[in-house]
Amino acid sequence: VQTCALPIWLLDKRLGKVADFSRRGGVLYSAILAPSTAPPWVFNRQRLWNAVEGAEKRRDSQVAREIQVSLPHELSLDANRNLLNGFVRRLVDDGMIADVAIHAAHSGSDERNVHAHILLTTRQICRDGFLGKDRRWNQRDTLETWRAEWALHVNAALELGQVESRVDHRSYAARGIDR
Repeated sequence: VQTCALPIWLLDKRLGKVADFSRRGGVLYSAILAPSTAPPWVFNRQRLWNAVEGAEKRRDSQVAREIQVSLPHELSLDANRNLLNGFVRRLVDDGMIADVAIHAAHSGSDERNVHAHILLTTRQICRDGFLGKDRRWNQRDTLETWRAEWALHVNAALELGQVESRVDHRSYAARGIDR
């Protein structure tokens, strides 16, 4: 895990465009997590995301997937950071790179809506660069497994924080709740 301040801008070399993040606020934490076999340059966002784009041959290729998770407002920022990194570490150990950011609640919304964005590469990484895509990562069963694992991580963090609340990853319908 390398903690990385979010850049004010990123240059997309493929499109020749600059993404301006100077007005983006509310980022409480950001980091890049990668497997131990990844080269050191992956911890530089500029190089990482340009390399991700460069690994693709088709214009319409999927270069990343995003997962958004709600973080327990009952826990401190440090506890939520540990929770997020612990969960993402499992995904990274499977060969992908994760660019994570914890955000405060948006202005004018429920102040308890602290959440995280997890941007995951679609290709595995090794010391020499990107390998092929792992198609398992886009399967519905994989998403359901990740959701269940996230609930387990959250509930363990809540228990550790001596918070009585618990979460369930299943929909109301799956739990037999008529809403």
